[in-house]
Amino acid sequence: ELAPWLVEAQAALDATFWSLKQGHAPYSALLRPGGELHAALGILNAVLRGAPPSAPPLGCALFEAADASVAEPVAPLRGALLSALRFVKELQRQAAHTELRLQQPLLHVDEPAARDCAILAALAPARLGFELGVVAAPYRRVRQLACEVCMRSHARDAAAFVGAVQRLVGAPLEALTTAELGRRDGSGDTLSQQALADGLLHLRSVGRAAAEASLPRDVKSYAAALAGRVLQAPASLRPLEQPLLETCFELAVELGHSPLSLLRSIDESCAGRLFFQRFRAKVVSCLLDVPADDVEQAVDCIIAAASGRNDLPGAPLWRLLLVWVEQLERRRDKPSEPLVRAIDARLPPLLSRPAWPDPARTDGMLALARRLIGLGAHLVLLAPGGSCLLDGLLCLLRADNGLPTADRRRAVVEVFKLLPQLLRWLRPSGASAGRLGALVCAVRAMLDNEVPLSFSELTPARRHEVQELLRPVLDAVADPLVRSRELLLTVLRLEAVREPQLGAGHAEAAAAGAGGEARGARNGQREAARVLR
Repeated sequence: ELAPWLVEAQAALDATFWSLKQGHAPYSALLRPGGELHAALGILNAVLRGAPPSAPPLGCALFEAADASVAEPVAPLRGALLSALRFVKELQRQAAHTELRLQQPLLHVDEPAARDCAILAALAPARLGFELGVVAAPYRRVRQLACEVCMRSHARDAAAFVGAVQRLVGAPLEALTTAELGRRDGSGDTLSQQALADGLLHLRSVGRAAAEASLPRDVKSYAAALAGRVLQAPASLRPLEQPLLETCFELAVELGHSPLSLLRSIDESCAGRLFFQRFRAKVVSCLLDVPADDVEQAVDCIIAAASGRNDLPGAPLWRLLLVWVEQLERRRDKPSEPLVRAIDARLPPLLSRPAWPDPARTDGMLALARRLIGLGAHLVLLAPGGSCLLDGLLCLLRADNGLPTADRRRAVVEVFKLLPQLLRWLRPSGASAGRLGALVCAVRAMLDNEVPLSFSELTPARRHEVQELLRPVLDAVADPLVRSRELLLTVLRLEAVREPQLGAGHAEAAAAGAGGEARGARNGQREAARVLR
């Protein structure tokens, strides 16, 4: 019997709302006892109080259908509640004006009932008959309106709003930080907590003051308690508990919990490492929120966790630095200088570390160096006190850099791939002349050590190694944006590059090994002639 009445109530509230909104009827028609729209106030209060006018007083029995195991249709209830909250929101907006006639309509509304209804719709939808876990667009619209009504109710009477929140959802709010995880019979509680955490997040996005006033304790300690629950979660979780912890983690960060403390926990405890395995994507999203004063400490925490005793197999913590820089490249509204300087100061020991558990980490650090050059080359290459990044790269070009032979050769190739970026900033004149000279000398020494006198005397395997080494150098010579005379002369010093074209008897060797190098050398010679002229 309630469903038809709810449909009629929604239609009446919608017609009244739009008539007033569009100016088709004056507010006096709503306020005057004999007015055409006056009945809408009774319908509005009936929906908010949870019973139709013709029924005996049932309190909120209509909206407790889920608890009473009564199969009430959700769609009519949702529609009526949506219309009622929209009507209340409009009346609250009008009441914010100083004009007395616009404040009067709200005086005829049961504000405590509207406030309680909005709080439950935002934070405990199951108590209004909504199914747990409902995330469809219609319910999101109800929650949006409920949060806006909560925000305006808090602005009108903060003490009454806080009291209502503690009366209605105070215990669930406290349980959100302390409830036990992993229980077999806890699915209903988990879904209720998920709805509560989602509602708090949404309420904070709409009205920060109302959301923080709803918490059972001060914001800082509540955020720390939420983060503690996430960090101390057991290894075995039910499927519904993982998204709940993700929402709690997001809520803790939104409430101001420091991302730096989360990064520290990764290195300091097994629970922290388990936390990183579960919430790697969330941790990455928090990096942009690290304050500029804490960036150096955050970088140290990541490096310690990636290279220390607490390293995680299959969880490349060291890539957090690379992802952090990539995020800053996409977010130009965030300052990048603190992070670029912090990583630059720590690159030399990272690039020259001889005992990486995973050899691919050297490649990752070189990729990080490439990103740093692209994000702030003037900071990492032209700094007055010297270039830590360039020093680290020069260490990799030394024969005694401590890496195994195969890893050392791969590292040298990756450094050579950085030559175009480096040479665009290091010029033969000015403050960077000395750094350019050191780089060219290191490249020359490596090429003299690795490139033979002739390609024809190489085995196929060795020829392939030399090809990999020379290719990025020749690409840098041919780069029209570089035009480095110093690098060109370094390449032309090599006997193998200047050797004459091979005869017909060595055609197979030329096609297999020296063809690319010969073409690159001829292009380089033409470029040299043009530059020297």
